[in-house]
Amino acid sequence: MKADDSLSKADSVPWVSASVIITKLGSPFKGYIGVVKDVLRGQDTPSGLKIGLQLVHLDPSSPFRTIVVDYDDVVEQRSVNDLHL
Repeated sequence: MKADDSLSKADSVPWVSASVIITKLGSPFKGYIGVVKDVLRGQDTPSGLKIGLQLVHLDPSSPFRTIVVDYDDVVEQRSVNDLHL
């Protein structure tokens, strides 16, 4: 079952405002912390999800930077576990 299957039954967007750590190997953002702003369903990924994040990292040339990452490339900051519904 894809993570997207469970979300299709949910009315609200899960994980909004959750703090996550980017874990994708080779990513320039690996180790950065972000706050979940949106969950994009129906994506062409194994999970069917992508996560819209606002980075917490201070970058004066790009304040409040937002990026989109694969659901499988983040873990919850509080527990360092995968995001679960």
